[in-house]
Amino acid sequence: MISGAASRFLAFVGAAPNTSLAQACGLDVSDGILVDAALRTSDPDIFAVGDIANALHPTLVRRIRVEHWATALNQPAVAAAAMLGNDASYDELPYFYTDQYDLGMEYIGFVLPGEYDQVVFRGDVGA
Repeated sequence: MISGAASRFLAFVGAAPNTSLAQACGLDVSDGILVDAALRTSDPDIFAVGDIANALHPTLVRRIRVEHWATALNQPAVAAAAMLGNDASYDELPYFYTDQYDLGMEYIGFVLPGEYDQVVFRGDVGA
């Protein structure tokens, strides 16, 4: 660091979103900071992205908060476009995957527990 130069950063880490600063600023919160599809908060000049954003998803027609690196990677471009006055909305479907040795599991979409229609298993489940 250059002598005399100030360096600042803000990091949020944890399993539950800390919305105390947003609440203190008068933003609407509920399991994160409530945002519209363009990631705009209840204050039209403030946007939220990543794990803390509880977004109205235009395809799923419900609010979701996704704790995944892809959300943090992809939401900022949508927020930036909206900040510049462009018609923008975050409509990426959530997805998760894991590879455990020779077993791979993938999930795309969003359903609450018990709301699913069908679970598909391929391969020898017993093995």
